[in-house]
Amino acid sequence: MLSIEGLVSGYGRTKVLHEISLEVPDEGLVAILGHNGAGKSTLMKTIIGLIRTLHGTIMWDGEDISKVSPHERVRRGIAYVPQGQQSFGQLTALENMELVAGSSHAPKSLIDDMMDRFPDLREYGSRKAELMSGGQRQQLAIARALITQPKLLILDEPGEGIQPSIVADIRRTILELAASGIQVLLVEQQIDFAVMHCSRYFVMASGRILSGGNGGQESVSAVREVLTI
Repeated sequence: MLSIEGLVSGYGRTKVLHEISLEVPDEGLVAILGHNGAGKSTLMKTIIGLIRTLHGTIMWDGEDISKVSPHERVRRGIAYVPQGQQSFGQLTALENMELVAGSSHAPKSLIDDMMDRFPDLREYGSRKAELMSGGQRQQLAIARALITQPKLLILDEPGEGIQPSIVADIRRTILELAASGIQVLLVEQQIDFAVMHCSRYFVMASGRILSGGNGGQESVSAVREVLTI
């Protein structure tokens, strides 16, 4: 389980997160919601270790990982897919996946699994990532993360700026992963999808948790009301 208590972090002397506390259960989907600038991405980067924890704890599997390097956090089972469909643009889709498989000592059979999950990666495996569409690059970014065999997958607005057909595929994958026992922590702007399908949600504003609750259809209007304040 991921458990965060009293988390403070930011950039240089500027604090962005203020006393964040939340828990992500051992399985299922947890959604982080909020307007732009609420601190959602900063929270994700702090969890994976790209931003330094100033105060508070990040507990993972019973250990405080607040001072652990990002690489070690990945080794311990946390994967992060940031905004922007990130990959190595000069490498092909296949080479991107092979690189991750090699560095994480993952079986190469996982690459075939990813191509089954995302058929475009099989069809365009020999294409350089920089020449793929935004949706295909996002699928590649998620596939790269899954090759590390994470117990917790962090996704920061995976559907942003992507064609609707691929967004639907990505959402279906997210739900399948959450149902399979992987913990999924999702930053999402689309309230209906996130709240309807999550087990828990948290709404952020100005670097703080504004509200939280159980997911489901009945919670959608409550979240919308909070976000209009």
